[in-house]
Amino acid sequence: MTLPHSPKTNDETNEELLSGLWLRMSWLIQGVLRGNVSLVLVENRTGKEQSRMVWHVATNEGLSLWQWTVLPLLDVTDRFWLQIVAWWGQGSRATVAFDNISISLDCYLTSESTLPPALVPTPTTQVHCPSFT
Repeated sequence: MTLPHSPKTNDETNEELLSGLWLRMSWLIQGVLRGNVSLVLVENRTGKEQSRMVWHVATNEGLSLWQWTVLPLLDVTDRFWLQIVAWWGQGSRATVAFDNISISLDCYLTSESTLPPALVPTPTTQVHCPSFT
């Protein structure tokens, strides 16, 4: 039995990674950004919405190269949307861009807003969430 606030075991974490949602995106910061950029996941729960930061970068100067990021979206149990939040401090002269944002199709929530059952790989089954290598 897992208590509500107990740490997850490796097996539980691995199961979530195999059966959970994955987000892939490209991002670029070009120029001087005296601030930060975050990606926030907002779940549309019954009652109060719940949000959490799933990605964050703080920098004084961008790399001026497109970066590729793959993020597991763990513990998503309801419909959700993503917000991009940026903060520009004084003296910022930057371009911030996102492209090719995608969420793993095989890992979407079902119509009953529940996660699909976790699959145990056997000779006749395959794990449907890609590894994004």
